[in-house]
Amino acid sequence: MIKFAGHLNAAGEAHVAKCLTELGLDWDASATCTVISEKPGFMEMAEDGSYEHEISNIQAGKTSYGAYGFIEILPEHVHWVELDD
Repeated sequence: MIKFAGHLNAAGEAHVAKCLTELGLDWDASATCTVISEKPGFMEMAEDGSYEHEISNIQAGKTSYGAYGFIEILPEHVHWVELDD
């Protein structure tokens, strides 16, 4: 059986909303969850690993390049999809 990260679960959505608040970003948490779930790196996340979603300075409205912040997604934040191999 093969498992892959399908999308963020309720705990993951709450985690993203909390992280956005902590970063001082007044973003739509649901839209951010969709962006995270559609990233190839997220879909390839291992059940015993994690995925770090980078928010760039540009995305956060800053004029410099680099990372403004990160949202770490853990296995308990994910709805896992199982496929027969």
